[in-house]
Amino acid sequence: MSEGDAMTLAALRGIVEARRIFYELAPEIALLGEERWPVGYELKLWAAHEKGARALPGCRKCQDIVEDLRRIAAWLTGPGGRDSAWELQPFDRALYDSRQFQGTDEIDLSLRLFHWSGAMGREVRAQRCLREMRRRLAQLGIAEGIWHPASAGPHAHG
Repeated sequence: MSEGDAMTLAALRGIVEARRIFYELAPEIALLGEERWPVGYELKLWAAHEKGARALPGCRKCQDIVEDLRRIAAWLTGPGGRDSAWELQPFDRALYDSRQFQGTDEIDLSLRLFHWSGAMGREVRAQRCLREMRRRLAQLGIAEGIWHPASAGPHAHG
């Protein structure tokens, strides 16, 4: 997304509503010998993709949805002096049956944040970055685990 494509908070919230975006967060774990070490996080942004004529992975509608997810990701990870950086992962061109909406697929776009837990400063910075990411997700009305309309209780926009 170029500088000229910057979107307002209201426009981004509109995308969240229209695409029914929610997120999932999971720790990234590395095996070092027999030990498991936390090395970062994966944040998946999920969006609804209506089933219907020509709903195939990588179709034009997928591309439009992924572009909207990239706009959201760009705003979430934009400038702000964070100590850690999120890395946008390539779109995997897959459709998943929605667990929330009957007759609907979902697509995802992943962001990853890495740190090495052996370096305490990095882990602390990664935790701070994660808190900031959660704050920004809440600003857009993006809930964890399941989509909520903007007017729904604690997930309402503030």
